[in-house]
Amino acid sequence: MKCVMWIGQLTHRTTTLTGPALVGPRSALAQGTTVYQSTLGADCSIGPNTMVRESYIFDDVRIGANCTLNNCIVGRNVQIADNVKIGKGVLLGDGVKLGKGITVPNFARVGRERYVPEFPDEEDEIEGEDEKGQSTPRFLGQSADIQLEDCKSLAKNR
Repeated sequence: MKCVMWIGQLTHRTTTLTGPALVGPRSALAQGTTVYQSTLGADCSIGPNTMVRESYIFDDVRIGANCTLNNCIVGRNVQIADNVKIGKGVLLGDGVKLGKGITVPNFARVGRERYVPEFPDEEDEIEGEDEKGQSTPRFLGQSADIQLEDCKSLAKNR
């Protein structure tokens, strides 16, 4: 049985909801938005022509126009700019901000706090630069504001 449930949200006439799906209260879905088998929390805003597929979006999330989210988890108070592509299995922690045009690779973890694995190995580290331009190791999810160059660097190192 397919079920689509929404409570007091704003939708445009060209919005497509395919169940099972749940859209929380006071959430707004712009024109051309598609939500497929996903859960959206309260007070979310989804921009025009954005596709959310098999994902779980927590409360107070802002997603820009022309974005694609595929089988991912997005924490509370996350801001995603326009033209962002989020791959399968991605976990975005609370308060993360993604800049315009970012592509987050499959199974990446991005958070506000530095990620330090219990048993670090070579796959957990990526190269970065400190304030003086020196090459230093850093961990995925070290910064809440991930930019296009960071994602390109991640993709090359995988």
